[in-house]
Amino acid sequence: MTKIDTVRYIGETSPLELTHGKIYKVLSVERGWYRIVDDTGEDYLYPAGNFEIID
Repeated sequence: MTKIDTVRYIGETSPLELTHGKIYKVLSVERGWYRIVDDTGEDYLYPAGNFEIID
């Protein structure tokens, strides 16, 4: 399995959570969800379908 380091959020902007088009660092992949540090500065799990992988 390929390690995923960075992703771009492609969903709608959610104030204080995620910003459309912003690149986020993936801390881990857990059961198909990405653990990332969002705009609040805390890490949370988000569904992988809301992101595109950045090479």
